[in-house]
Formats: sequence, C-alpha cells, structure tokens
Amino acid sequence: MADFHIHSTLSPCGSLEMSPKKIVETAIQKGINFIAVTDHNAYENSIQISKFVERSLIHALYGMEIQTSEEVHLLALFDSVEKIREFGDIIYEHLPNVPNNPDYFGDQVVVDENEEIIKFEEKLLINSIDLNLDEVLNLVEFYEGISILSHVNAAHFSIISQLGFIPEDLKVEAVEVLYNTEASKIKDEEIPGVSLYPVVTFSDAHYLEEIGRGYVVFNIEEPTVGEIKKALKGLEGRSYEVYGEKGRIL
Repeated sequence: MADFHIHSTLSPCGSLEMSPKKIVETAIQKGINFIAVTDHNAYENSIQISKFVERSLIHALYGMEIQTSEEVHLLALFDSVEKIREFGDIIYEHLPNVPNNPDYFGDQVVVDENEEIIKFEEKLLINSIDLNLDEVLNLVEFYEGISILSHVNAAHFSIISQLGFIPEDLKVEAVEVLYNTEASKIKDEEIPGVSLYPVVTFSDAHYLEEIGRGYVVFNIEEPTVGEIKKALKGLEGRSYEVYGEKGRIL
C-alpha cells in the first residue's frame, strides 16, 4: 500500500507534528508500507525517511512537490537519496529568494529521524520556481524519476485549474486525482484529458490523521521506480489498484 503524497514539518502548510518519525509510525499503523514525503520545492525531510528504510521498517521513494512557473503542482519521485539531492538542489536554485514569514505562512522545519530540529528553512518554499512544466519534466526524466501531476481536479495549483485540460504527450507517468474523487467522476467530461494517463490517488496529507486516506496498491516485485513504471503501464504482469477515502475507485 503506497502513499506518495505526504507533507512534513518542512512544508509551511504542514502540521508541526509531521516529523519523519511520526509519519513513518502513523503510516505503519495504517497499513501503509511504501511512502514518499513530498514537501513543497524541498527534499530534506524526505531523505530522513531513508533512516527508517535502512532498519527495514518501511519502503520509500524520495521526492518533492514542485510548483512550476505555471503554478501547477507536480510530484517528482526517485529511487535514491543521491538523485533527489541532485535534482532538488537544481529546483532550489530556481526558487525565488523570498524569505519566509513564519508568523504568516508557518515554520519550515527540517527534522532528523530522532525528531531533533536540524534547521529552519529561511527561503519561502511555497512560491513557483522559474522553470515551466516541460522543463521540470525533462529534469525528472534526466534523473530517471517518476513524474505525477498532483491533484489534477483540485480548484487551485492543478493543471486543470491553470490550463483547463490535461495536454497530450506530457512526460508524466500518471495523474493524481483528489482522495475523495468518486469513480464516476474520473472521465474526460469531468476532468478533460484524464483518460490519456494512468490515474492514481494519494492522501496529500498535511496532518497525521490524513495519511493513507488515498493510496495505491502496487502489485510489483520490489519497491523501485522501475517497478512502479511497469505497474502503471501494466507491463510484465505488474498492476495497481487505486483506493480513495470511500474504497476502491479504480
């Protein structure tokens, strides 16, 4: 059971209870055994999950949620800490140098596996970077990651809210619908272009109790980017099932 859209204390909109340790503990309690922490334009808490992977407590991909110059949110996921570091450092360079205002936006806190604070991120993370969607997708491809358009049917920061439709031939492996989307609404009449890509849903959790409210069951041989890609394409016997807050939707 995989939930690849979880925010932590590093996202200003995330609860300060969302430490890497508590995210892992809560996911395990809910039967989620494959996660990705995906903060806004930042990866430092995502890589803290590797400490729990090393102890065989959970599986993980390492990623972030990028806000492109079109104000479209995109999940980028990678197999290794090294790849997300290289990719993420490029994204950070393209983030405007605007300081965070903790009193207005909230703190942006990097926390280690023991819940010790490492640092407070001072640059505001929820701005758009100055790379467009195609430029970011090319970067994800270069670093051999997975691109998933975030919450495409959301009212804000989605490709539907910004463009009105999902274009053909985007270099994305899947599109994410909101966790509370009904199966009957996943069609082109409701979400223009949704039939062009595999559809998934994750929790987009900002609070511990929200983890796992949307998840995907991947029938794969090992928890890797390559296996996820095969499952999304239905190759070599791999497959996937999608569950929202009211049960299976695909």
